[in-house]
Amino acid sequence: MSIERSNKTISEKCKLMTKDALSFKKRFTETDSVLQCLSQMYTALTKEDYEDDWKETKTVSQKDKGKSPTPISHVKFVIEDVCRKISRSSADAVGERCRKHIDQLKETNKQLEEEKMTLLTRLSKFAGANLTDNNPNIADLSDPNRPTKLAEEYSELYDNEWTNAYECLQKSKKSEEDIQTILTNIIKEAYSVCGYIGKRQDTVIRSELLSPGDSYSNETLDKGSQTRKKSARQSAPEKSKDTKDKSKGESLSAVQSKTISELRKQTVTSSASNVISYFKTHPQFKEWFATSSLDSYSVRCIKICWLMNIQNPPVYMEKEVKPGSEFDTSKYKSYTKAGKKLAFVVWPALFLHEGGAILTKGVAQGK
Repeated sequence: MSIERSNKTISEKCKLMTKDALSFKKRFTETDSVLQCLSQMYTALTKEDYEDDWKETKTVSQKDKGKSPTPISHVKFVIEDVCRKISRSSADAVGERCRKHIDQLKETNKQLEEEKMTLLTRLSKFAGANLTDNNPNIADLSDPNRPTKLAEEYSELYDNEWTNAYECLQKSKKSEEDIQTILTNIIKEAYSVCGYIGKRQDTVIRSELLSPGDSYSNETLDKGSQTRKKSARQSAPEKSKDTKDKSKGESLSAVQSKTISELRKQTVTSSASNVISYFKTHPQFKEWFATSSLDSYSVRCIKICWLMNIQNPPVYMEKEVKPGSEFDTSKYKSYTKAGKKLAFVVWPALFLHEGGAILTKGVAQGK
């Protein structure tokens, strides 16, 4: 009887142990699945394979000291390890993204700063052009041929070359009045011709920029080659006397006009030489270069007058003064004789522009 009872007890314990074993197996299988799932999640989040350090770790919590490692504690370790690694990886990823974003913002800021400086430069240039274009009251101190400097050269011309030419003409036994008339007419005529050439140059440049096709309106095409009936240089000035394209009603902006003015000043050395050559080869002005003294005087007159006329607006020379008019001491100095009335002009007065302030006084004979 006791043996049967003992066998029954053993049988029941075996059943319980089998049940516990099956339960452990199930829990172990589930644990393994959880571990695999955690490993897959880690790989998906970090793009890296998860390395299980459970067997190598020697870290045991205070609570688990003295106990054997279990599947549950393994899962617990893996969960904590995965969370730690993901957190660190996420922090690195976030930091990298932040660094890239900061670099992008810096690059964008640099581009915006460059655009800002470009726009400020353009705005400053536009404002400056609007302020100075055709405004002689604002002097360009960087221009070596600005009106005040031209006035100084104009005075030096009278003191030096004019005097030398006067002494040279005295040897030809001409009267004092005739000599003064010859020298005065040279400076006046040079100013007038340079003024015409300067206006024509400005008109041609503006016309070509606004309506280049008009220069070729009188041209024909002959077997693929152009045959001119009339040159563009001859036809362009006849199109218009102003700066507007009358066919379209367009005109150059202040910045564009300023650019043309600056270009004409920058090429003044070549253009002045060309204008001087024009005078020297034209029969009308042959007598201006008859002697070396007259040649030096005439050449300098032409050069200064050309420089006057490419200013914007041109420096103004008072050429027409009626004899017998009031002697204006604010404009003229006496030559050899003072008086309330003006007899004749020896050296014309110079003004900043027509109707503007006087740059240098002229010389006139009083009576």
